[in-house]
Amino acid sequence: MMDDTALAGILADAAARDFVMSCEERTGALLATLAASKPGGRLLELGTGTGAGAS
Repeated sequence: MMDDTALAGILADAAARDFVMSCEERTGALLATLAASKPGGRLLELGTGTGAGAS
């Protein structure tokens, strides 16, 4: 899991490039919950943005 500093950097980079399609924070929280439900599992998140949701 990334720390808040890494996520802030991702969001700053997205803003600098005028990328406005990052997912909402709730989406990232949902992904974290789903990942936690599979301890030791292998997961793949295919996004189309800057990695904010996956972080």
